[in-house]
Amino acid sequence: MTERAFYTQLFYVTLVSIGLLIPCYLFLPIRPFMSLGIIGLVFFVLLSIFVFKLSLKVAESKDLNAFTRLIMYNLMIKLFMSIFIVLIYYKVVEPTERLFILPFIVIYLIFTIFEAMFLSRQARQ
Repeated sequence: MTERAFYTQLFYVTLVSIGLLIPCYLFLPIRPFMSLGIIGLVFFVLLSIFVFKLSLKVAESKDLNAFTRLIMYNLMIKLFMSIFIVLIYYKVVEPTERLFILPFIVIYLIFTIFEAMFLSRQARQ
């Protein structure tokens, strides 16, 4: 996958994420907790860029298992950092609604699918 194709797809995935965040905050009682969705979106965009850059370097490696390790490390880092972000947010903001986490989970799923797609393309090349 070329860098241009990656950034184009990242742009569209980000737009889709924003398009899903807006109705969540308009129709659910979680508008005061909008910052978690924004934090999540920024985190996942930056993580996707970082993983893409790493995947370009790993693709050139002679080690056949390097790409598999990249995928596994990415999943672990994303999962643990997501839990960390939500826990810190919960402790600092003390949300009153249980649904405050819904937009974050939606963005997490969207970016997980996106990363799986572009990493599988990178692995095939």
